[in-house]
Amino acid sequence: MTAHQLPSFDLSGKVSVITGGAQGIGEVAAHVFAGLGAKVAILDVQPEVGETVAAAIRADGGEAIYVNCDVASEDAVTAAAVIVERKLGATDVLVNNAGVISWTPIEDLPLEEWERVCAINLRGVFLCAKHFGRQMLAKGSGSVIGVSSVAGTVPEPAAGAYAATKAGVIVFARQLAVEWGSRGVRSNCVSPGMVMTPMSARFMTDTDALEKRRSMTASRRIGQAHEAAALMAFLASDASSYVNGQNIEVDGGLMQMMIRLLPRPGVTQAD
Repeated sequence: MTAHQLPSFDLSGKVSVITGGAQGIGEVAAHVFAGLGAKVAILDVQPEVGETVAAAIRADGGEAIYVNCDVASEDAVTAAAVIVERKLGATDVLVNNAGVISWTPIEDLPLEEWERVCAINLRGVFLCAKHFGRQMLAKGSGSVIGVSSVAGTVPEPAAGAYAATKAGVIVFARQLAVEWGSRGVRSNCVSPGMVMTPMSARFMTDTDALEKRRSMTASRRIGQAHEAAALMAFLASDASSYVNGQNIEVDGGLMQMMIRLLPRPGVTQAD
């Protein structure tokens, strides 16, 4: 047997709050966390769907609750934090996953739509960190995981509000690491690339477009939600105890492909 400490993704007993946990990556993360022993609180604005996810986790032997919460409302987040602590205990892990996207060119983007995207994608991240983070700070330990996007690093056409807020999520995660790291709370960020979710599914239905998307990814495939959820589980666990203030892309190498995609006369590139 080795004398070295072996890493473990064990989340047994860790109270894990996942916003936007009723569908997509958030739903998969809820199942993954529960499967690793976490007590999961699913925060969402879809009661029927959220309750169904929580019930499915309980049916599999896990522990989960659903809390109806609009993350853009401080009153709602404050109330949710009280409910989670009362029912499950003080928070150990927060996954700031809730988000929306708006496909509108900047010159046509109504102020109301800009504010809606900012309210959910960025204000919600701040509010949840503020109120659930207080529980972590009180116990001197915890992990906050922001969910950004590759669009938070490289602008996405016709998605200016989304990209701007996702850039904010990355910097906010680093800000938390600086302010809370000395108090036992780590903060990191996950930036998914092309991952199959209900939000992205409509972009994957065109066969030609799908093949072009695959060709622009180093791994030559579209990611799956469980692959992003696995990274979140790592960041939530003690296996990542010295990882703090980082943004980790889970994108199959998409962000490394720019130079390869540039035309180079006289050079034939391998697939």
